[in-house]
Amino acid sequence: MSELFWLLAIFVLLNVLDGYTTWLGLYKLPPELRAREANVFFKSVETRFWPAMIPKALIVLFGVWLFTRTASVFGLKVIDLVFAVVVLNNAYVYLSRRITGTKHKNILNLTEELLQKWHVPEKLAKNLSFYLLLAVLITMSVYIIGTTS
Repeated sequence: MSELFWLLAIFVLLNVLDGYTTWLGLYKLPPELRAREANVFFKSVETRFWPAMIPKALIVLFGVWLFTRTASVFGLKVIDLVFAVVVLNNAYVYLSRRITGTKHKNILNLTEELLQKWHVPEKLAKNLSFYLLLAVLITMSVYIIGTTS
């Protein structure tokens, strides 16, 4: 199958994951820990989730139509990367608040706490959390370099 097909599939999947991780942050946390929607165009999602998802779905469908008409592989790679960062941020906000019970935590400490909950020894968890995040950053950097080449 063509690269464009897979990029479109990733685009749709990331948008679904964006909606799901937003829903988790807004509705599955205690009131004092709830997230806020950063996108001003979808601020209504904080009070009414499903009605706010209808315009988002229409925008996603328009994006799919537009990218199939223009066959813009580079544009899709950039947008997929942006949505990947959004989904990772949403997941981070939800998990950090769920695990720690507080609103403020840096990602290294959160990863370390998560590994310790899985019974990884403290010293190993500290080192492993750093290397896991480093691997994510390297992978994203390789992807960015691949899109600009």
